Formats: sequence, structure tokens, C-alpha cells
Amino acid sequence: MLIYAPPAVLTLHLKRFEQVGSGLRKLSRHVEFGELLDLAPYCSRLSEVEFNIQQTVFSSGVFVA
Repeated sequence: MLIYAPPAVLTLHLKRFEQVGSGLRKLSRHVEFGELLDLAPYCSRLSEVEFNIQQTVFSSGVFVA
């Protein structure tokens, strides 16, 4: 699947869970990313599509299904 027309502002919500049987388990490993997100490899048209990471939110707690 490719992105045809990326938005001017992009909001991502990343979760660190994996499927285990019929349930979910939270991953404990650290996830690191840079300040620039390049979506060009995921777009169907050739263009420069870069986003500056403006904010990150970290949460912790217990997942209840």
C-alpha cells in the first residue's frame, strides 16, 4: 500500500504491542527515531515528502483488554 497524497500535517499514534495468541503483550524494548520523517519511499508519486517531528508523547501504565 502506498500513500497517494500525503497531508500537510501528519499525526501518528504508535503502539508497542504484539499479538500473542488471542491477546496482546506490551513490548518493553526502547524505540528510537530521528527528528525528520521521510515518507518518500512510501508514496506513489515521486516527490520530497519530509515531516519534522514536532512533539512526542510518552505514556506508561497497564494495558487492560
